Formats: sequence, structure tokens, C-alpha cells
Amino acid sequence: MKVLFALLKKDLLSELRSRETLVVLFSLSLLLSVILSLGIQSAYLRAGQVEALLPAALWVVFLMAATVSVSRSYDYEQANCALQGLLLAGTSPWKIYISKVVITSIIMLAGQCITLASLGILLNISLFSDLITLIIISFLVIIGYAALSSLLAAMTMTARLRDLLLPLILLPLLFPLFFSALELTADIVVDQNFDPGSVWLSLLIGLDLLYILFGINLYEFVVRE
Repeated sequence: MKVLFALLKKDLLSELRSRETLVVLFSLSLLLSVILSLGIQSAYLRAGQVEALLPAALWVVFLMAATVSVSRSYDYEQANCALQGLLLAGTSPWKIYISKVVITSIIMLAGQCITLASLGILLNISLFSDLITLIIISFLVIIGYAALSSLLAAMTMTARLRDLLLPLILLPLLFPLFFSALELTADIVVDQNFDPGSVWLSLLIGLDLLYILFGINLYEFVVRE
């Protein structure tokens, strides 16, 4: 566990020092929220119609901002051969993977909070009463996203066109995850009828576990190849 905590500290400090991923994610989240909000407001929709568009707007912003940002997460390892150094030092690949997933999840959750606040304010929708539930659902989605993207980012790390290749591989695999997210967010925001026993919530949790298990078992093969 000491090794895992040391890796978490290393990855967190690297992100805080470079600030590249944070700046890109936060800037894109805010910018895309403003653009989508202006487009929705210019359509002169009724309040109920605006609320119905919020789930799609929320996850489109997250998907675009996160996918651009996550490709930067391995730049430090590639530039300084840090990943190879950890492997040569005998560090278990699954610990490196878990550290990446945790740090990516923390950063993405912070970006999602900015998106929630921005869209709520710009679209004049009160999300305060549903905020805790939305954050929990967002956290579950982000865990699955981080688990899959961390594996694929390592896979495409040395590719010449990795910034293009990563989204092409990642986005189709994320379809069931984000379809579940859309349905659950619509239940919370539009229908005001969130059911903890929903099949979509069960699917979301199942996908999280599946992506994490795939990542733990395949990460060693990916980074050593």
C-alpha cells in the first residue's frame, strides 16, 4: 500500500506542478458550457425544454473536454521515461494503473463540478436540490471513463497520431457508459424521479467494474509492449 500511496502522491504532484491537464480541462469545460448555453438560449425554448436538453449538454461538454485532456496525462511519463523507470524498479503495473485512474477521476470530477455550475447558472436551472445525486452519478461515470481511458492512453502513448487515435478508439467503447449517464441524469433533472434500483444504475456500476478489471489485467501487457 505504501507504493500505491507514493504513486498517488507522485501523480497528483505532477498534475499540480504542470497544470496542463487542469488548465485544458477547466478551460474547455467552461468554454463549451458557454457556447452550448448561448445556442440553447438563442432558440427561445420553454423552461421545460431547456431542462430536457441539460443532460445531453452536460455529458457532451464532459466527453469533449475530458477526451482532449486525458491524452495529456501520459506526456510526463513519455518525455521523462518515468513509466519505464517505475517498471524497471519493480513497481507492479496494476498499482501504476490504479494510481492513474484515481488521479484522473479526481481531476475529471473537479471539471464536472465546473460544468454543472456553469450550465446551471447560464441556463437558469436550479440544480441545488439534486446536486448530491448528480455528483454521485457523475463520479460513477467518471470512474468508468478513467478506467478505460487510462488503459487506452497508455496503449496509444507512443503513437504518432495519439491525439487523434485515442478518441477514435475510446468514444465507441464509451457508448453504453454515457447512454446510462444520459438516462440517469434525465431521471434526476427532468423527471425528478431517481430510482436507486434503476437498471441504468446497475448497468453503470457493472461497466465500471468491467472496465477496471480489464484495465488491471491488461495494463501490464500494454505498458511492457
